[in-house]
Amino acid sequence: MLTHDAYSEQVDMWSLGVIVYILLCGFPPFYGDNDAQMFKKIKAANYKFLQPYWDEISEEAKDFVRNLLIVDPTKRMTAEKALQHTWLTHGKPSSAKKNLMNREDKKHAPGSYEEELDEGSEFVSKFNDFNLNRKTSVLQKFIKNFDLAPESQKLGKFKCSLSSKAGHLYICTHDLCFLSILGKKYKIPLSSIKEISKQKRFKLTPGAGHSLHIVHIVNGEKSTHEFHGFANRELCIQEISAACNAQKLPVPAIR
Repeated sequence: MLTHDAYSEQVDMWSLGVIVYILLCGFPPFYGDNDAQMFKKIKAANYKFLQPYWDEISEEAKDFVRNLLIVDPTKRMTAEKALQHTWLTHGKPSSAKKNLMNREDKKHAPGSYEEELDEGSEFVSKFNDFNLNRKTSVLQKFIKNFDLAPESQKLGKFKCSLSSKAGHLYICTHDLCFLSILGKKYKIPLSSIKEISKQKRFKLTPGAGHSLHIVHIVNGEKSTHEFHGFANRELCIQEISAACNAQKLPVPAIR
């Protein structure tokens, strides 16, 4: 279809392969920074069973997907053969029946990133994590996108949300960098941070809360960024303090 050639019902088998791939691991087989990159990968069937996302998926399931994501439609598995595939007839039930939407698979702390983001949906969480990791995996590109110092390194990463924007907070050599699922990015220089306070997002939330309010001053202007939903708030504070120590900066007051 991308090359505007004649096509048959075999295009539906390709679509089935894409859908099954997504249902098994939580993200699509083909992706790129733009449509041109993605279309190039699609036309070459350039995909991988990435670790650790596919570690628990059976070889029968991988073979099922592999025989559907074949560029040549005459070599692609037909609907009749798909129904006879060993994954559907004799495959391991764990991989064929695993429900990524099952909220009983994993429990999250009340108010944590995972609960706020998707109310326990492992599928959505894995999809969002994959997309954020894809955008930040290349260090030089990360440095350019956030306009960081050339020698910057990523020292730590935490799932959280900035106000209502879910994403990842990166502790870097000189800065805190936040990238939201929707692509919004924010940078806070470590040197500008004056105070970090532990907070609750909602007063009635059980326990001590999962939020951090970071107070910083830039050009004499005081601002507060409210980060919510930390699964490990104490570790985040420790890593911010360690990054400040490493750069011989004043460690922010912790309240």
